Amino acid sequence: MTELSLQKVLSIYDDNAPLAEASTIPAPWYVDTRIFELEKQTVFSRTWQMMGRVDQVGKLGQFVTANVAGEPSSPCVATMAYYGRSLMCAGIMRRL
Repeated sequence: MTELSLQKVLSIYDDNAPLAEASTIPAPWYVDTRIFELEKQTVFSRTWQMMGRVDQVGKLGQFVTANVAGEPSSPCVATMAYYGRSLMCAGIMRRL
């Protein structure tokens, strides 16, 4: 069986479909390593990601780290900017 080109795999999903015709992402997106590489570049490295819970950093200056998408995060330092009960950090795909 011939592997589909990345462009073909991406074109399987219509992100402009009306809500009544919308669907979840296609099955190949869950297992294609090329999609994972795109997600690491376009999702995980450019958006806020949950790093932990507020109770893990109870004092100013405490921090948490994590591996997301196979990459170590930059330390997420406790500040006063919590979002609900989650600690959010941006740009986590920067290597330490």
